[in-house]
Amino acid sequence: GDFDLTVNGDKQANKVAVFEEGSWKGLGSGLGNSSSQIVNTALAVGNDVYFGGVFAVPYGSANAKKNFARWNGEVDFTEYAPASTGGVTLQNTPREPVVADKHFFLDYKGPSGDPYAFAQIGDYIYMAGGFLTTAGDPNMKNLARFHLQWERWEPVPGINANHANFIRALHADAEGNLWVAGDFTSIGGVEAGKVAKFDPKT
Repeated sequence: GDFDLTVNGDKQANKVAVFEEGSWKGLGSGLGNSSSQIVNTALAVGNDVYFGGVFAVPYGSANAKKNFARWNGEVDFTEYAPASTGGVTLQNTPREPVVADKHFFLDYKGPSGDPYAFAQIGDYIYMAGGFLTTAGDPNMKNLARFHLQWERWEPVPGINANHANFIRALHADAEGNLWVAGDFTSIGGVEAGKVAKFDPKT
């Protein structure tokens, strides 16, 4: 969220915290270093937690906003070198670790604006919000997906640079469908009044 948790004058948590064994604890140095930065959403996948919002590299420049991060607790902070193949921007080439906070991975080229929601289906995290690009690609506008094994961003079929409306909520149902809700009257060329269902298998 948009908070700093301070105990006895000592900052304990910066934008992200966990309630464990009866008390609140911060996660490393946290995410964001100003009141204008915020973490909007989080999703646990196995032992990892993914965060989305508008925030900078821990201990980094206020202008070095990443907006998408993974908490691991065992690995060093690592950036990913961007590459492009067949219209899909890849993020799966690790650079040498840049030690800023040993608990966080931050994607080198995440969304350009606010992610509002995450949902997981299979090997993908779907990310929705109000952003013009993801990984610099305008065809991943307001909705994109991140492959957990390959660590790369991919477009969602039917979403491209013409999709102008924010997507504000996501839900993955038991059948593996993705439900989306937002400020749209059509999506992927199909008329839909604020709510639509996407079947990743088709």
